[in-house]
Amino acid sequence: MSKQIDFTQPLSGDDRAYLMDRGRYAEIEANDAEFGERKPPEDDDTLEDQIYDLEEQLAVLRTRMAHRDLAREQGVVGVKDNTVVDGEGGEEPEEDNYDDLSVAKLKEEIGKRNSGRDPEDRISMAGTKAELVERLRADDAEDDEDDEDE
Repeated sequence: MSKQIDFTQPLSGDDRAYLMDRGRYAEIEANDAEFGERKPPEDDDTLEDQIYDLEEQLAVLRTRMAHRDLAREQGVVGVKDNTVVDGEGGEEPEEDNYDDLSVAKLKEEIGKRNSGRDPEDRISMAGTKAELVERLRADDAEDDEDDEDE
């Protein structure tokens, strides 16, 4: 079953998370180009900011729950942080705290990682909190793959 997304209006956090989870970045970019990218608020003290953060967190949690439910339906023994553990003695992934960090702290971490990298290898600092977290996790996964190759 697929989710119906209305591309005639700006994407909700839930729709954005759904598309990102499926690698449909071109559709997100096209929607952002048409309606303007959804930017996080600058001041963290307002009610609007709190609502924005909660919407982003909710979208991430809904995606994780969908992964968990799907894995359980397929008979997987355990699921942790969107990483399936098959019960065959596989290692559990290290937990990160990216979801607990503010957008400013996430961007600070990306800045540290980008230091010394070639421009084409830099992590983008644009986008929502969920997108920044996803990019950091992808970068962590690439580092883990590089460590395994050595």
